[in-house]
Amino acid sequence: PENKEITAFLVGNASNRWSAKTAPLRITESMWFKTKHNSREVAPEIWKRVSVKSPANCQACHIDAAKADFNEHRIKIPK
Repeated sequence: PENKEITAFLVGNASNRWSAKTAPLRITESMWFKTKHNSREVAPEIWKRVSVKSPANCQACHIDAAKADFNEHRIKIPK
């Protein structure tokens, strides 16, 4: 029974079920990410810092990213 529930969840929430014409291949391309990391939230020059390098480097700012914890109250923007 659990296997069927898990399969149903995965099929129902698969990326090809999104309302967008194409699902993003990377989280950094998703509308959610772009909204949470827009220029009002994250200044464009932060992405250029050697300590950050790119939006894909979650651990640069999200100190608990390795634990899959992206709580916005536990962010430290590196210098």
